[in-house]
Amino acid sequence: MVKKSFVRKFREKFHKNKQEYDTAGGTYTTSNYDVKIDFTMPEFSASKIITQQFHVDNEEEDMNIGYDMIIRRELMVKLGLITDYKRKVLVWWDETSVPMRSVYHTDSKPTFSRAEIK
Repeated sequence: MVKKSFVRKFREKFHKNKQEYDTAGGTYTTSNYDVKIDFTMPEFSASKIITQQFHVDNEEEDMNIGYDMIIRRELMVKLGLITDYKRKVLVWWDETSVPMRSVYHTDSKPTFSRAEIK
């Protein structure tokens, strides 16, 4: 899932596809759209480009849900991404590891360029 405000300027790339998820807090419904995104995970590699379809979140403009995107287990498996809670790191397939951070990490947030959106 990707925040609507994160991909709003690429609205012409949105496709109709409403999705509901059952969560511990109840049923969560996305917006009526999804979007295919090419993106990088610069903490692991600035050159590896990942292509993935994401449901667009229905968050309000002034909400701060703490995440720009949430990746599903299928993508984590595809990428070979390992969540190591004992060491508190994320490990990618080439053994590059990044420490886990708070969802309220204060570094500037990445943005997508037009070339990164399919």
